[in-house]
Amino acid sequence: MKSFDKNETAIRMGLSRAVKAGVLKNVREGDRVFYEIRENGLRSIEEWKELKQNFWKKISYRKSGWNGYWCLVIEDIQSNTDERTIFIEYIRKLGFGKLGRGCYIHPYDLSKDVESKAEELNVAKYVKVFISRLASFHNVYEVVREIWDIEDVKRKYMEFTIQYPPALSPWNSGDDKLIAFCHNFIHDFTEIMKSDPVLPAEVLGPNWEGDNALRMLDQFNKTVVPRTKDYVERIMGQPD
Repeated sequence: MKSFDKNETAIRMGLSRAVKAGVLKNVREGDRVFYEIRENGLRSIEEWKELKQNFWKKISYRKSGWNGYWCLVIEDIQSNTDERTIFIEYIRKLGFGKLGRGCYIHPYDLSKDVESKAEELNVAKYVKVFISRLASFHNVYEVVREIWDIEDVKRKYMEFTIQYPPALSPWNSGDDKLIAFCHNFIHDFTEIMKSDPVLPAEVLGPNWEGDNALRMLDQFNKTVVPRTKDYVERIMGQPD
């Protein structure tokens, strides 16, 4: 761990905090201690994978263009139940916005995801999903901004692109800074993914800040990630 500029004290403190947080558990075998990832840690990994999968699924829909139809979910699950809490949290993570009491909406057809979750929770009979168009005098731009805090998402993307400009040294030099850079970059982009419903370009307008962030992410994956992998492999291949 010297290659990562970490001494024994820092490593022990980090492991101790991870154990107290329920992410790791220590197992003693004789005079040796091993650390294993716990259910909380595994659950966090799965949640991150699910978040990433949902985000890129909606990005693919966005790139294909929007047909003007909305996915409308109406739920009448009994209040104050674990099933309702889990279901609402799930569709929120999918990016659905609240249109009214028990009514949620998203511009992409995510009906199969919603129905699958409702069946898994055994609440399918209380959930109805419609695919429909906005057929009223309301302006779609105004409706979108009433349901989602688009300006807040835009601000987060702007701050992200300012914080990680391609001129920043880890993009081009300093292998010793790569690990920390990758951690911070991915962590901060993940936080934006949690709040971005990934709406169509047709309702966001031109020059959407998220597009700039995606281009940076593509550059990150093509340049920084391969260098970081090579750096870690070199370290792991060093003799004791």
